[in-house]
Amino acid sequence: MGRLTRVVCLAMAVVAATGAGSARAQAPASTPPARERLVIVTNSFDDDAMVFRMANAATASSVKTLPTGKRPTEVCVAADGRRAYVSNAGDATVTVLDLESLAVAATISHPSMKVPDGCATSLDSRKLYLADQGANRVFVIATDSHKVVKEIDAGEEPRRILVGRDGTVYVSSEKGGVSVLSAKDDSLVVTRKVGRGPRAMALTPDQKTLLVASVDDDAISFVDAAGGAVENTIGGVGSSPQRIAVTANGQSGVVVSRNTHSLHVIDLSAGHRRASRPFPLGRNPMGLELSDSPNFVYALVSGESLVAVVDIRSGETIRVLPTGHYPLGLAVRR
Repeated sequence: MGRLTRVVCLAMAVVAATGAGSARAQAPASTPPARERLVIVTNSFDDDAMVFRMANAATASSVKTLPTGKRPTEVCVAADGRRAYVSNAGDATVTVLDLESLAVAATISHPSMKVPDGCATSLDSRKLYLADQGANRVFVIATDSHKVVKEIDAGEEPRRILVGRDGTVYVSSEKGGVSVLSAKDDSLVVTRKVGRGPRAMALTPDQKTLLVASVDDDAISFVDAAGGAVENTIGGVGSSPQRIAVTANGQSGVVVSRNTHSLHVIDLSAGHRRASRPFPLGRNPMGLELSDSPNFVYALVSGESLVAVVDIRSGETIRVLPTGHYPLGLAVRR
C-alpha cells in the first residue's frame, strides 16, 4: 500500500468523525466575528458539491454535501465569503450555495448560456462574472436578482476569470488570449496575446505582474499587468499546467500540471523566475488553492478523487480529504 493510499484511509476516518465545536467567546461589537474556513469541491460525476470545515490547513472537522446541477465543474467564492457559485456544464446553469447555512440558495439560468466555466465576483460581491466557453461570452450577473445584466465578447472559448484588487477583470480565452475588462463599467479594454491556450491566471501581491499558464505551451508567462507586455516566459512546469497561485509573501508561485501528475514551485524571489524540480502529486491534478499558511496548498487530484494538502517546501502530502467522483472545481473561503 503506497503512502498516499495510507493517508487517504486515515483521512477518511478523520473526516467521518464530526463533533461539536467548543463554545466561542463573544467578540466585542467593533470586531467582526471569526469566519469559518471552508473548502468547497465540485464532484463532476456525482452532481454535487462537498463543503469541508477546516480547523487549520491539515484538519477537516466536518463535511456536508449539497446538490448542484448536472456535471459541475468550476466553483468560486464571493468576495464577502457569504456565497459560492458552481458552474454546471451539463445543464448550463449556476448553483448558488449559501455558505452561512450550507444550503442551496438558488439556481441561475439564461437562454444564452451553453457551457459555463470559470467565475469570480466583483470586490463588493454585487456582480458575478461567468465565463462560458460554449457561448464565447462572459456573463455579468447581478447577485441580488440572479439576472444577467450584461454579455461581453471576451474572446473565443473563455475559461477563467480573475479580479484584481482594483476591480480590473482578467479573462483568459483558450483561443483568444487574455482580455481586460474595465473596473468602472465592465467594458472591454484590450485583448492581449499570451501564449497558446492561456488558462490559469494569478497576480503577484503588488498586482504589477500577471502570471498566465498556457496549457498548449506547457509554460508560464509573466505579463506586465499595466502595459500588457510579456516580460518573460518559463518552462519546467510540467505538461498541461492547469492552475497557478502566488503565495501571499510573493516569494513563490505554485503550479499543478495534469498530464505529468505533478506540482511545481516557482522561485519568485528578487531576480528569480524559475521552476524547481517537480513533486509527484497523483493522477490528473486539476485544482489548486492556497491555505492560510504560506507553506501549504490544497491540490485537487481529480484522478484520485481527493484534495491533497501539500507542504510546498518538501512536496509531502500531509493530509488528504476524500471527495466524490472526479472532482473538478476547488475554492476556499478564508
